[in-house]
Parts: sequence; C-alpha cells; structure tokens
Amino acid sequence: MTLRMGFLAVVLLGLSSALVCPDGGTCEDKETCCKNNSGGYGCCPLPHAECCSDHLHCCYEGTLCDLIHQKCVNKTVSLPWVRRLPTKQSPPVPQLGGSVKAVLCPDHESECPDDTTCCQLPDSSWGCCPLPKAVCCEDKRHCCPEGTTCDLVHSKCVSPSFQSIPLLEKLPAKRLGNKLAVAVICPGGKSSCPDAYTCCLLTSGEYGCCPYPDATCCSDHSHCCPSNTICDLEHGVCRSAEVLTPLMEKIPAVSTDVVCPDRKSACPDQTTCCLMKNGTYGCCPLPNAVCCSDYVHCCPADTQCDLQHSTCVPAQDNMSVSKVFAAVRLQSRVVPCNDSVSCADGSTCCKSAGGGWACCPLAQAVCCEDHLHCCPHGSVCNLEAKTCDDPSGFPRRLQWLTKVPALRSKQREETCDEQTCPRGNTCCKGESGLWACCPLPQAVCCSDQQHCCPQGF
Repeated sequence: MTLRMGFLAVVLLGLSSALVCPDGGTCEDKETCCKNNSGGYGCCPLPHAECCSDHLHCCYEGTLCDLIHQKCVNKTVSLPWVRRLPTKQSPPVPQLGGSVKAVLCPDHESECPDDTTCCQLPDSSWGCCPLPKAVCCEDKRHCCPEGTTCDLVHSKCVSPSFQSIPLLEKLPAKRLGNKLAVAVICPGGKSSCPDAYTCCLLTSGEYGCCPYPDATCCSDHSHCCPSNTICDLEHGVCRSAEVLTPLMEKIPAVSTDVVCPDRKSACPDQTTCCLMKNGTYGCCPLPNAVCCSDYVHCCPADTQCDLQHSTCVPAQDNMSVSKVFAAVRLQSRVVPCNDSVSCADGSTCCKSAGGGWACCPLAQAVCCEDHLHCCPHGSVCNLEAKTCDDPSGFPRRLQWLTKVPALRSKQREETCDEQTCPRGNTCCKGESGLWACCPLPQAVCCSDQQHCCPQGF
C-alpha cells in the first residue's frame, strides 16, 4: 500500500531509538512489542523476544514459553520468563496554527510543509517526504521513516527489528516565490486549499486544509489522516494495515472567488455565476442573484425576471427601495476574432467558406484550407482522407472536426460615461462620485446616492 501525503509523499523512517508498536505506542530500542489482553501492545524488555500466549509474559529469543512451569525453555536451558511493561503512547501532532509552516530545502529555493523532509528527486529538483527526519532513498524516488533503511529490491523500509513497511513515493516541493498553480476548491466554492491538500470541515462549520491529497477527515473535525488510512483518535495516530502515521491538524482555508459550475470559471466574491448564450459563464454583480432565462440579464435575490418589461419583479406587491450596486461589466472568457466576432474560450477562430468567421472547438487549432474543418495543434489537414495527420509521417490519424458559427457581439448595455450598466438598468451617481447601476429601467435615483426607486415613484 502506498500513502500519498501533501507535496512529497514518502515513507519516513524515524531517526530516534524508539520502536513504534502497531497501536501507536512506543517501546525502547532493543525491546519487543507484544500484544496484551486489552487488544493493545506492551513492551517486552528483550530484543526479538518471543511473546507468550497469556499476553502477559515474554521469553528470550530462541526460547519458547512454558506456561505450565512459567519458564522460557529450549533444548539446553530453562530461564525465568519476563513480565511485560506498558508502552509509551505517542501524543498527536501539535496544532499547526493559521498558516502552513515550511521546511526550507538545501537549494534555498524550494520548501516542504512543516514536519516533512526535503529529499532530492531524480531530476535534481527537491521533493517532500511526509515525515520529519526521514531517510531519503538512493533511487531519489522514495523515502523511509527515521530509524529504518531503504530496501529498494523489495520496496520496503526495514527497521532494526526486521519489521518492514512499504516505501512511499515523493511529490514535488513548492518553489519559493511562486504561487500555487492549482488550488483545491472546497465545497460551496467560498474557500480553497493549496494544491495536494484536502478540504476538511472544522468544528466551526468552515473548511480547513489537510496537508495530504485525498485525505481522510477525522470525526473530531480537528485532525486528518493520509488516504487509505483511518483515524485512531484514542491513540492519536492514523491506522492502516502496515503503517502508523501521526494525526495531522488542519489549517484554516482561505477565502476565494465564487467558482462557477463548470469548475473552470470564477466570479468575484459577492457576485453570482450566470450561464450566457455562448455556453460560458458570466458574472452578475449581485450575491445569490436570479439568472434570467434570456441568458443576458440577472435580478437581485428574492425577485423574478420580467423580461417583457425588462424589470426585476419583487415577491411582495410593493417595490421596495433597491440598493445601488457598483457598475460591473458582465464578462466571459472569449477568443476575439475581430472587434465584433468571438469564439468561446479554448476555441480557435477560423475563416469560414463564406468569408466570415467560424470557431474550431480546439485551442490553437490548425484551420484547414477547405474553410470547413480544423485539426489539433501540431497536426496537418489531409483533405483527401478527411483526417488530421502527424507531420512527421508517423501513421497516426485523427478524425478532423467541423467548425461551428462564431458569436457576434451585440450592444446590450446602458452607457453612463466611461462606465456601463447592464441593459434594463439605470445609471445613478454613487456617494463616491462614480457611476453605479440601479437594477431597474428608467429608475429614479434617490438623493442619498445609495438607493433608487421604480419609475413613477
């Protein structure tokens, strides 16, 4: 089994002289872990000892337990047996606090999370092993816990007592000064965690970040464990069939933009994602807004779109005073062909047979000479075979794609001066002297420069 942990997942070997028992307790070096009557483990004060079946005593290596005579015997000797001692329980990992602490790697340009170890990767860059003071294996791909050695032939970490656990693979370290390219968006879209972390619910009801990918969130809402392990809150460890790992404290997640349902687009905080006519998402400058069925307009929460009159109709009979909101232009990610025609994000503008523009549903695509089809970037159009071929002549052919019509821009805004409001809105001066948008057509702007009323009120 392989445990993948945040940033650099590697099995860590402890450099201390303690022997970790399967229940998370520890025995001294040159002792042996033996199961007790309660299902836990005790310490036999002998190395490589024989654990007696009464779960109370143990015998010297090379002898057997004689329960009737309470002796340790073999063919030549009879020795008194030894009573076991209780193990020392390992405490949980202390709370990390409000931010991710880091271990600076030897190149002074890479870093790993706190309580991990920097290990060099095959390409000479640095990765992170998910335990402190770990042993970095010679293959530069794996690592082992402190106090063990790497057995690359059998893919194991071997301890002095000849117990073994599987090697773990490393993950790349984070480069200093670079923002994380990918963030893990937590449920609800209001918070995020660094890449290779897992969102876990906190006791406060908000989300925190566990420094393992695909982690197990513990039921106490304070700790988490690596993937494919379970939380043992009583002993403060993460359990699997072969490995014990300390519990990790979560850290608070950070606020972020509103992530749209396509998981590729985002709108600023306190706005709402609304689907547009071209199939992409735009941003309505109101929180929890109602997206109108024309895929162009939106209305405040608890109102309805009256497209016939280009108004937002409230749930109650009387129109209440509407709060003016800052002028924001509804935008989507598009690929402009010219000043009036565009294609959806991830597409390519190609000339159509009629001399206009069409969209190839591929990024940086090759536009075929028939003005009807297109091929992926790096391939060539084979008009005769109607395929996309490898330019090197390698026998790899792809089915070519048919273009779709491009979108022509339409003027759907109310112009204030240099700013604009969505169609069906009214420009009103705000307190700051800048323009703001009242979500009603031909509205009356109130003298407090904060509110507006419907026409005729």
